[in-house]
This record gives sequence, structure tokens and C-alpha cells, in this order.
Amino acid sequence: MSLSAMSKPILYSYWRSSCSWRVRIALNLKEIPYDIKPISLIKSGGEQHCNEYREVNPMEQVPALQI
Repeated sequence: MSLSAMSKPILYSYWRSSCSWRVRIALNLKEIPYDIKPISLIKSGGEQHCNEYREVNPMEQVPALQI
């Protein structure tokens, strides 16, 4: 199955995170199309602690790549 036939991976990312930046570099070098879902680590005590994000990454850490 080609990558275009599958849904694109979703990168949950904070724009200033060096860890998120490294994942973006790897995805771009491999030419893997992906969608970005921004996660604010500052707003409301950190969006990574909300229930919706906890379902994606129970460790509540950024970045997370949903494939």
C-alpha cells in the first residue's frame, strides 16, 4: 500500500521544541508527508496534560507521532 493511499501521520509538536524539530527534519529528509497538530506547552498549564492529548501519548510528552 502506498503512502498516499494511507492517511498522513500526525505530528503533535511544540514549535520551540528541539525534539519536535528533529522529528520534523527526519520526516522531511525521508520525504514523508505529515500533518502538524500544534501543542502549546504554556497555554493553560500545558496542553500536553489535557485528556485528549493523554489518549495520544499517556506520558504527556511532546513530540508524539501518530501513525
